Amino acid sequence: FSSYEQKNANQIMWLFQYNLSFKSKYIKKKLLEEKKFKIIQQFNNPLDTIKIFLIYLHLLFFYKKISISLPSINFDGINSYILPKEYFSFLIDGVFPIEELLIYNTFNKILKNNNVIDYVIYPYEEKSIERAILLSVKNNSKNIVTIGYSHSVHWNVHYYFHIRQNKNGDSPRPDIYAVTGLLEKWWLCNIAKIPEEKIKVLGSSRHTTKIYPIPD
Repeated sequence: FSSYEQKNANQIMWLFQYNLSFKSKYIKKKLLEEKKFKIIQQFNNPLDTIKIFLIYLHLLFFYKKISISLPSINFDGINSYILPKEYFSFLIDGVFPIEELLIYNTFNKILKNNNVIDYVIYPYEEKSIERAILLSVKNNSKNIVTIGYSHSVHWNVHYYFHIRQNKNGDSPRPDIYAVTGLLEKWWLCNIAKIPEEKIKVLGSSRHTTKIYPIPD
């Protein structure tokens, strides 16, 4: 990224979270001294905190409403009311997107105040914080290209990477998928059903030598 910044006379902004495990207070201080390094939580003010708290209260009410109207589920002729309640109790009820809302607010502020941003690059892992980034970009600009760097190896159990046939059930996705190698590209294309033209082989910094040229 440093060479890209120098060759193209572009400026890169790096965003971090407070829960990042800095190796020392000195490194954290040095990061904050440079203007291009930003901490996501610094963009959220007390008014944002109040808004998030109101969303939190709304979700409490919403979760309660869902819990009393859960449908039954049928498996091979066996009808169960317990399984939906257990699923809701362990995986949905009490889970609040606080971190996602902080990130969403941050990107809204950055994108509204910077009309020269061309790309948003993030680690592609199909996590909820990625939804916050992509929704913010979608709501603020049609010209920004989002790039998700698929830095880890996936296999067939990772079903959540698959493109859904019903678009209403599909999650927000990046415009471009950057991958570590040809096998990763094959998996995303043939198993996860991501269009081949959206996948670019970038390589990996974990490899000892550069075996793929950086794409233009």
